[in-house]
Amino acid sequence: MNKYSLPLLLTLLLVAFQPVHAVVQTQIKDLRVEHRTKPFAVEEQHPSFSWKMESSLPGQRQTAYRIKGRRKSDGRTVWDSGEVQDSLSTGIRYLGMALQPATSYEWDLIVTDRDGKKLMGSSSFSTGLMDPRISAWKGAGWIGDRRPSLDAASLHMFTISSDFII
Repeated sequence: MNKYSLPLLLTLLLVAFQPVHAVVQTQIKDLRVEHRTKPFAVEEQHPSFSWKMESSLPGQRQTAYRIKGRRKSDGRTVWDSGEVQDSLSTGIRYLGMALQPATSYEWDLIVTDRDGKKLMGSSSFSTGLMDPRISAWKGAGWIGDRRPSLDAASLHMFTISSDFII
């Protein structure tokens, strides 16, 4: 061994046995409206929001949240919850101005963790007709062939009716 081999070997051993520090990461995920991810056709006028906080840091927790909702078409804010000092992350009711039928919305979530760090997430949803009456479907057309078909083999469901006397 030459005079550089021993110091080099010792340096390599020291580096090799240094503790490996895992990257501690906290994130907000699984943002939902009415229990669905990015739902289409939400019929609730006051839908509920939920999310999950995931962290590799033991004991990490949410201390506050803030939800900001806006209409996608013009960016107009429809709701800002303000910062709510709470660890609740499910069943958060929308308390903003009335949602419009057949409209797309986006929402941003800001969660504060136990150390005061702000974590962000965002998602979207669209409202449905928000009208249970059949008149809400005025002007709607069914998708499919307009020609009548009597081919029962190609249909998934069909009805046969007849009158008979026994």
